[in-house]
Amino acid sequence: GAGLQRVAPGSTLEVVRTTSTATASAGTQTEALVKVSLAPWRQLPLDLVICVVGASAGEATAQRLAALARGLVEAVAAAAHAPEVRLALVAATGGARDEAEVVCSLTADRSDFLTRLSNALPAAVASVASAAPSAAAAGRRRLAPTLRRASELLSSGGCPSRQQRQGWASGFEVSKAVLVVVEGGPSDAEEAALPAAALRDANTQLLFVRAATARSVAQASGAAGGGGALEALAFARPLPRLAAATAAARRPSAEEGPRGVFEAPLGSPHETPSALIGTLAPIVLRQLLAMTRFVQRAHCAMSPVPYVELDPSASEEPGLEIALGGLPWVDRSPVRWEPGQVETTSPWR
Repeated sequence: GAGLQRVAPGSTLEVVRTTSTATASAGTQTEALVKVSLAPWRQLPLDLVICVVGASAGEATAQRLAALARGLVEAVAAAAHAPEVRLALVAATGGARDEAEVVCSLTADRSDFLTRLSNALPAAVASVASAAPSAAAAGRRRLAPTLRRASELLSSGGCPSRQQRQGWASGFEVSKAVLVVVEGGPSDAEEAALPAAALRDANTQLLFVRAATARSVAQASGAAGGGGALEALAFARPLPRLAAATAAARRPSAEEGPRGVFEAPLGSPHETPSALIGTLAPIVLRQLLAMTRFVQRAHCAMSPVPYVELDPSASEEPGLEIALGGLPWVDRSPVRWEPGQVETTSPWR
């Protein structure tokens, strides 16, 4: 069942029923019903490794892929809360040794992360443009080295003491995810299946943004297994439930299940990817992020003594309004991230 946790040791509320207002009973007053109004708080802790695997051949395609990757990564960095969400960046450098370079290790420092992103992608584009077509096709789209490097970052990038968040999120488990931006499909699906399975066994989401050109679509359709190689590698966890207010405002057809592969048509060399990123980023973020909520208001049917008297106009519910003080009560049952969802500042923080 769901639960409420105060951001301090030794204080909990048990949820009895979840509706538009959660009904809970205090641990020491099991007969008293409490109605709580929940508001968005912060995102659940997450370690996310973003990987960029370069284009198969051609400077124009490489530049479009780099622009898409940079815009998408910047959108993720802007939406993800820090320090709850740590980001890392891996770029496949290709070449004869088929390397995957760690551009930025896991960090909550957005300024450092974005600086490294800005400096790394132009170099990756130059690497693709200078590569021979055969080397680019064989090396730039191999996924196994990149997935192995991402897995190493998530396992070594933190030992439990480094993974654990401080402050309000110290009691929450840190989720893990790998997001790969790649043109077309992999050339090493069988080899890549091994690190992909290891990530799945570690309950780490493995998501792909497939940047599609006419060339990559033709290659995927002619490859063994068709274009479903990324779908076979992906692992997407079930989405958190929608918050009650969001669910009431959305039509049933708008409900989506988990997705492991997201399509991103690159378009012509003269098109900017801003419109595509504006559509793509919220869909990807829904799969990656989960929101917590805190108790903004609580209403209790009992008469507590001593009590704090509130303005009668503060509530239309029968009973006494509960004055909340100190650290916030945070709902342990996350809800889905939605575009435009803004953290609510607690009036009693």
